[in-house]
Amino acid sequence: TSASSVSGTGKSTNTRETSSSVVIAVPGVTSVSVPYAGQQIAVEVAPLNGLIPLNGAGADLLAALLRVAGGLAPAPAQALATALVEWRDGRPAGDAAGADARQRQFEAPEDLLLVPGVDYALYARLAPLVSADLGGASRVNPQAAPPGVLAVLAQGDQGRVARFVDQRTGGQPGGADASGFQPAFVSTGGTDLYRLQARVPLEAGKILLLTRDVALGATYSRTAPWRILRTERQIAAHPG
Repeated sequence: TSASSVSGTGKSTNTRETSSSVVIAVPGVTSVSVPYAGQQIAVEVAPLNGLIPLNGAGADLLAALLRVAGGLAPAPAQALATALVEWRDGRPAGDAAGADARQRQFEAPEDLLLVPGVDYALYARLAPLVSADLGGASRVNPQAAPPGVLAVLAQGDQGRVARFVDQRTGGQPGGADASGFQPAFVSTGGTDLYRLQARVPLEAGKILLLTRDVALGATYSRTAPWRILRTERQIAAHPG
């Protein structure tokens, strides 16, 4: 069956209901104002498939990530991307060979540090743009992607990123035009995985940046219609 939902552009989109979850067909970024501690807090909700999937992305997409966001030259970026895929698809030490042997996989963005060639400075540039919770997904939903990921999809062309963000923010009919991005990197499929982010003002000009990734659906938990995948708290200077 189908229902209606509100996307990040404020437009109505079709959704597909299953026995375990609701998958938004054309998801985007949206913001919800939530009362908290006597003030209104903006909570941004974005489908997690706007991030680069560590466990499904091909070497070309990872190389673009390493080049555009990581700052590596093309040849080292391609070599390290190949190393990431080989590490991810290899078997953990001690696992038996055979048809049932499991791949190592990234369990969290921090696992990037286990791959030779990834130091902390490089990891810190990549971590906000990737997810290890997207399974075998290999492409990115640009309607839900943050600007850093859009830059990767645009091969570093910031003009294309700016035009796309303007269209997405303005609610262009039919969605923002993603034709300026590398087609092999792009998908508009739905997901039941979401990232919630809130900036909570603190004293002395500080803010608490709270990030929580969740999976929606009855199959993820016996006690709630969602499961918390990971939570991150960071205190930063207030941008104002």
